Amino acid sequence: MLSTLILLALLQADPVSCHEVATNDRLACGRRAVEKAEARLAEFDVTDCAEAMTTLEMNACGALDLARAEEQMFRYLGLALERVSRSDQEATGPDPVESARYLEASQLAWAEYANQACLAVYEHWKGGTIRGIMWQGCRIELTRERTHTIWANHLTHMDNSPPVLPEP
Repeated sequence: MLSTLILLALLQADPVSCHEVATNDRLACGRRAVEKAEARLAEFDVTDCAEAMTTLEMNACGALDLARAEEQMFRYLGLALERVSRSDQEATGPDPVESARYLEASQLAWAEYANQACLAVYEHWKGGTIRGIMWQGCRIELTRERTHTIWANHLTHMDNSPPVLPEP
């Protein structure tokens, strides 16, 4: 945990993970993270991240990309949880259906997995200034993959009906 806090301080990110807030507050938390990342990037006067030159500028751009990816994931997750909760309540039969509980548990397990996997990347690259960028790249990729998994498993239909949200 200490290495995570140090890493977040280096990247000047908010040390409170949106996974740690109440389920209904995650999307708002994600939106605030995007706003903070946008403000941080504005401090560098960078208008196009493709033109970022310094490590600090690249880290600020990566923080914004990650915040946006997490915000999208929380949007998809929130809607998926609403859908499975409704489905759980409508289910009939002798055994309770607990899809929402398992989806929430899988999200928390995923968050811990992503944290550990990307800390391994950070440790691998910790000898250089690229370590933060590599950590961010890992988190962005895993977040996008998680968002797609949520979409595929909970926001699409078995028939040809259009999905609830577009494919991320």
